Amino acid sequence: DLILCTSQASQDDFMRTYQHSGKHIIAVENAVDLKPFLNAKYSDKTGTRRVLGIPSHSFLVVSVGSLSNEKDPQQLLHLTKDLRMKNRDVHLLLIGEGPLHSQLESSAQRMGIDEFVHMVGERSDVAELLHAADIFVLASNTEGMPACLIEAGLAGLPVVAYSVGGVPEIIRSDEEGTLVTPNNFAALCQAVETLMENHLRRARMGNTASEKWKARYDIRAVAERYAVARDSV
Repeated sequence: DLILCTSQASQDDFMRTYQHSGKHIIAVENAVDLKPFLNAKYSDKTGTRRVLGIPSHSFLVVSVGSLSNEKDPQQLLHLTKDLRMKNRDVHLLLIGEGPLHSQLESSAQRMGIDEFVHMVGERSDVAELLHAADIFVLASNTEGMPACLIEAGLAGLPVVAYSVGGVPEIIRSDEEGTLVTPNNFAALCQAVETLMENHLRRARMGNTASEKWKARYDIRAVAERYAVARDSV
């Protein structure tokens, strides 16, 4: 028998939890459908923003995932508020649904940032929405192998995230994005602000991720890795 995990971090957790020897257990990353991201490259970024009510000149932070405690989207509201208090023209786009939706809406209103926070729920056009943004931020306090980071890179976005779970297996700091110490909100804000001020650095990170991950996460490449894992038993 063979046990497959989607990240080295997940494999290590499995081995610790079940006191597994490591025999016949292998980490193989999931594949991502590249077609939407290849097509979105030519989409109308300004038009997408117009539909969402986001000015073309504003800096757009995006995050994709469940609106749940483990993803900690509340931190993204505080990030938006802090940056706007520094006179930064920032908008936040949250893609996804979850039990915290109403609470987040109320929090945004209470903070006075509701006109700058756009919660669009589950969407089938994630690639186009990502393409309309400037940076991807993930505030999760726990992760496995988050596909949303791969999708962000395919859309040419630099990533700022906490270094948890399988995140460091996707993002290399100062290569595809910036990783910060878990639960260090001040560092998360600083990382975003630093990238806001450097368009060329953002572009370099996004291009690095896009070119690298087209090959790494293509279904054919991942299928080959599965075949190698199968043959190793």
